Amino acid sequence: MKQIRLLLHVFILAGLAGVLRYFLVSLFPGILSLAIINFVGIFLLVFFVKTLLPLKNWSQDSLTALGVGFLGGFTTIASPLFDLVQFLLDKNYMTFLWYATLYVVGGIGVAFFAHYCARIYLELRKWK
Repeated sequence: MKQIRLLLHVFILAGLAGVLRYFLVSLFPGILSLAIINFVGIFLLVFFVKTLLPLKNWSQDSLTALGVGFLGGFTTIASPLFDLVQFLLDKNYMTFLWYATLYVVGGIGVAFFAHYCARIYLELRKWK
């Protein structure tokens, strides 16, 4: 029963996040809007789900529902991969390289930056 409840939470949160992502992409159309959304999702995942919330004794099920459900539904890899394949099919190699580099380097950079920000936040909290 516990697994079914977790799957239901993941399903509901992923659906809500997918709708939010669709709304944001519709509001801000363009090829970079998905990159920005994915970078925000990476930041939130590392900052909260991987760094801060485990220290606040959040349950593993809650972390899974938030990380896999909401943030997994908010971010997407299918659309950027589709765009990358389309660039290759169109023989637009420079755009392909730029976009692929943006996603790989940007994603890793955002993850490190989020971890750094979380550590700074924790250090500042010690002084209060």
